[in-house]
Amino acid sequence: MTILKKYQLQNGIKIIMEDLSKILVGDRWNLRLRCLAQIQLQDWMLDKLSEQTDVNEFILQQLNNKLEYEIIKESHFIDQDLKEDAFAKLELRINELIKFIKRDEFVKKLFAIRIAELEKKFDLDLKCNNKEPEDTDNEPVDFSACFQ
Repeated sequence: MTILKKYQLQNGIKIIMEDLSKILVGDRWNLRLRCLAQIQLQDWMLDKLSEQTDVNEFILQQLNNKLEYEIIKESHFIDQDLKEDAFAKLELRINELIKFIKRDEFVKKLFAIRIAELEKKFDLDLKCNNKEPEDTDNEPVDFSACFQ
């Protein structure tokens, strides 16, 4: 893993671009470019989560004081001679997505999406942990009706 670039956008998002490429076999490469966009939780986000409920505490714990968005672009089985051109194309694709991430409304949309995802995860975890055992008897199941 090699960090290629680190910089901050005007909307407060920190961008980290990493090269996760590796050689597959002989002169063939698996090119992998990762872009991690991070932003610290802002006051307006914390205000929305300020009510002391179990779900809000769960969300704050999961977010760990930051929002993250990850983009991974890959090209498989690339010849050594074509590696630089193929990697430049991956960078170009990531840079096109960063144009979208630069927008001020991106942070609001990302926050809303993460909150919805974490609320669903909390509900699912709650349902799974409170599940009653279905069958408490130790008798074997009777399948005799199937053979009549």
